[in-house]
Amino acid sequence: MNRPIIVGVTDSSASRKAVDWAAERAARTGSPIMLVHMLDSYLATLENQTYHEQHRAEAQQLVDAAAEQVRAVAPGVAIETQLFTGSSVPEVFVKAAAGADAELVVVGSDTRGRAAQQRSQGTGSLRIAAAGDVPVVIVPDIPLEGRRGVVVGIDGSDTAAKAFDFAVAEASARAEPLIAVHGWFDPSMRLGGEFMIAETEAQTKARVEEFVQELYAKHAQAHPGLEIDTRVVARVPADALAEAAESATLLVVGSHGRGAFRRLLLGSVSHEVLTKLVGPTVVVR
Repeated sequence: MNRPIIVGVTDSSASRKAVDWAAERAARTGSPIMLVHMLDSYLATLENQTYHEQHRAEAQQLVDAAAEQVRAVAPGVAIETQLFTGSSVPEVFVKAAAGADAELVVVGSDTRGRAAQQRSQGTGSLRIAAAGDVPVVIVPDIPLEGRRGVVVGIDGSDTAAKAFDFAVAEASARAEPLIAVHGWFDPSMRLGGEFMIAETEAQTKARVEEFVQELYAKHAQAHPGLEIDTRVVARVPADALAEAAESATLLVVGSHGRGAFRRLLLGSVSHEVLTKLVGPTVVVR
């Protein structure tokens, strides 16, 4: 039996985009969907019980409307609605995902584009991605029609390998090319007015292509003939990924958050990507 997809539901256009994205994926995979809305725990402390009940009823109407939205896209998919009470959105989704043994968490975000002024938006979805133990998909409130290809960030790490595994399965299921991107330029390589580059672009490209082929080898039998486009780009990694993902169906990045504060960290590249979303993006741990 397929594991469920958990979808965060709010009264926003971005949330409706996320519901549509999850429904389309569920229609393809047969995965059940759990629609989740958080009620702020302070409501339970109010003496006005009528207001509390009214707020809960409105929240139930919200997830019921989302369920109808899913049925319109994926009529055969099993749907569950849940109202959770809590004070921390990330904690609610971590709890929901653990309790349901979820495959994915999907949330919407108002963060969009690569303009610097967008960086303060979408912090809720970013915190959910940082806290998640399962892959978290963040869907921006932008047009998504006419896109093709699954982009994945490659940097030679174990985390990138996990992201690659996820991306291969997605690209194969969608019958779309896999676009493996490595951004190799970093401004920190400039020293005393000169660029300190350890290897040439050609050497870097050969190394990355070899790494990609090694990663794909274990998937070749299950996903034969997958089209792979390896791109080595002389740009800051987050910018290289964003540029490739602007016309892609999905961007997959790994999270390098480590240590005692792992739940608060994503890693610099994935954090930068999520603050300037250009399309649906999944963070894989």
